[in-house]
Amino acid sequence: MDLNDFLIFTRVVDCGSLTAAGRELNMPKSTISRRITQLEERLAVRLLDRTTRHLKLTEIGERYYGHCQRILREIEEAEASLSDLQQKPQGRLNISTPVEFGMYYMGGLVSSFMDKYPEIQCRVDLSGRATDLLEDDIDIALKIGDLPDSNFVATRLGVLSRGIYVSPEYIERNGPLDTHEQLIESNCIVMQQSQHLPWNLLDPQGVPVQARVKGSLVANNITFIRDAVIGGLGVGLLPVDITAKAVQDGKLISVLEEYTVPPSTLHAVYLSRRYVPPKITAFINHLKENLAMAAFEAIENIT
Repeated sequence: MDLNDFLIFTRVVDCGSLTAAGRELNMPKSTISRRITQLEERLAVRLLDRTTRHLKLTEIGERYYGHCQRILREIEEAEASLSDLQQKPQGRLNISTPVEFGMYYMGGLVSSFMDKYPEIQCRVDLSGRATDLLEDDIDIALKIGDLPDSNFVATRLGVLSRGIYVSPEYIERNGPLDTHEQLIESNCIVMQQSQHLPWNLLDPQGVPVQARVKGSLVANNITFIRDAVIGGLGVGLLPVDITAKAVQDGKLISVLEEYTVPPSTLHAVYLSRRYVPPKITAFINHLKENLAMAAFEAIENIT
């Protein structure tokens, strides 16, 4: 089946002659005639009664013409809807985000995004598990930290500042924590995903150092780790945003402040750079424009 046959046949009927249809389609009359004949042979029916002066649809031709019109109209509507989707943000946007980032930031960011684009519906996955964009039907995944090699596209959105924290009680029991050598000897609470990786720092002279920390507790939730550090169990490498209130209340102390802790990078990961749907582009731009304010509001609201 060739959709062009539908188009040629309907144009012949609409124009009333092979010659007029040829002019409209920019095709020779002989080609138009041959294509109509081939279509009739393939269908094993006569669609048109033709004389040198007139064309007339047969009964079967009238029925076939109605079907062709409907099919071509649906194709035009499908292409128009695709064009519309590619011109303005709309449709469902499936988002994956790390749990804590989603809890602290995404509620407000997604709400303001949907207010701005009312024709978008969002589904946000905060499961914390590793997601496969294709398998899990994810349009855009937010990732914190180093990215593995992949064929996906990653757009840098910003950085999340981090620091090293302990509770006053931990300092009272174990003494001050001023050097990375002391850090290595401390009881550090680490993220499960990076438990075998060193904490990378820059010493006071700007020289990179790797602190191969160890400890009695491993967890896969940064809020849980923060609360364990507040409880005096050990030392934590934590985002500044989720510790600000605890520092202000005297529950946490920032240590090793002469050292620099490189920030974590936040990326938006999506499938392809070609034909990116406007809903994805709009969401990435919304994050870039509003992430700083969302971070400020998160610090204000964290208890």
